Amino acid sequence: MQELTFTVSADSKVKGITYGTLALLVGTFVFVGAVIYAGEGASRGFHTTLFLMGVTYFIIAFFAWAYSPRRYLLTDEGVVIERPAKDVIIPYSSISMVEKKESLGNRMIRQMGNGGLFSFSGTFRSKEMGKVRMYVKNRNYVIIHADETYVLSPDERDEFLMMLNSRLRRPL
Repeated sequence: MQELTFTVSADSKVKGITYGTLALLVGTFVFVGAVIYAGEGASRGFHTTLFLMGVTYFIIAFFAWAYSPRRYLLTDEGVVIERPAKDVIIPYSSISMVEKKESLGNRMIRQMGNGGLFSFSGTFRSKEMGKVRMYVKNRNYVIIHADETYVLSPDERDEFLMMLNSRLRRPL
């Protein structure tokens, strides 16, 4: 079978959180640098503090970016969530149901993951859905019930669902 690729684009919420967070990180770096420099001059502690801040901020941004979804693939093996760091594969054989949703409910509680810097990704929990693995950048929600529950957000949601269901050999 031919591999099918589906893009995932950030919506205004994810873009706002990303730009705001990055601006806050850069702003605090510059502010702390200016305060330390004004108070101590260019002492050794100044350079060490700024270096450690810069490394910490870079690590935060890098891991948020590295674990955010780039695109979704329908391959011979299953649904692949392509990320720079490590892809996630959901085998077709483990998928019991696929559905689309307009909303995920009122409260998604992040248990381990990223809450909007480049994406919403990681493990979340809600009363309505229980524990879910989210890999989303927009609100075109596709819920995949498999060994775990996955939430994806392909730009072309209806086409993704149609092609996924055809690979599962199930009606819509």
